[in-house]
Amino acid sequence: MKSIVAATDLSERGNLALQRGIYLASQMRLPLRILHVVDEELPTSIRESLQEEAVGVIEQALAGLEKPAGTPIDIVQGRGSSTIRQYAQEHEAACIVVGRHRETTFMDMLRGSTIERLLRHGDRPLFITKQPPKSTYARILIAVDFSPHSRRAVEFALHSFPTAEYCLTHAFEPPFSAFMVGDESMQSPGDRHEREMRQIIHDELRTFISTFDISTRPLNLRVQPGQPLQVIKEELGRFKADLLVVGTHGRRGIAHALLGSVAESLLKGVECDVAAVRAF
Repeated sequence: MKSIVAATDLSERGNLALQRGIYLASQMRLPLRILHVVDEELPTSIRESLQEEAVGVIEQALAGLEKPAGTPIDIVQGRGSSTIRQYAQEHEAACIVVGRHRETTFMDMLRGSTIERLLRHGDRPLFITKQPPKSTYARILIAVDFSPHSRRAVEFALHSFPTAEYCLTHAFEPPFSAFMVGDESMQSPGDRHEREMRQIIHDELRTFISTFDISTRPLNLRVQPGQPLQVIKEELGRFKADLLVVGTHGRRGIAHALLGSVAESLLKGVECDVAAVRAF
């Protein structure tokens, strides 16, 4: 891979992507490219005016930041996410960086936001910048479910951020949880099975991790009972993570709609940056 692409819509959210792109270029030792897409469906006069103004707006946003020398700023006419994907392919981007979700509009409800479309159709890691960056990523939590997608997420994170401290987290549904009430005698079997399941999954997580080169990296393993979204949020706070890495996929239809709603809740429900990594 030969570059990092930071895509901005010229808003304050887009400025977050520019700032994080600068840090990522340094951390991953790759050149940064900055992209803004002007909607090709706008009237010609408006498109031309926007193209002229966009470079100035981006340069103003970069003022005072230590961006790499010679960083190109490309203003391209196109169609949002599809143009971003094509641009990233042409420039062999290791990843795409965008700002956090905007407030949902009626059109977003109909066709999905740019971030959702990049998640669904993209073929490379996507960083969603949620907070103004203060430093390179140092504490990274990876959500693990033992799938090829989470394996690829671990591989990408370890390769990209070799000096970071890691926490790998797996959430599981406790046995008999639907039958838990206040009576101690009814809780005891469930507690025992929960401990047994936790140990089994913890051993499986250790086996999973042993296939990676982690000999020199600080690593924490966490296996916690509960709903994945809630467990991840709690572990992000406990670990004080500045990046959450998740494996994702590009399924369509009902499977995507169901899993996509979980991803959407996760992206909107956590405070730190998120990196979504596709396996294939």
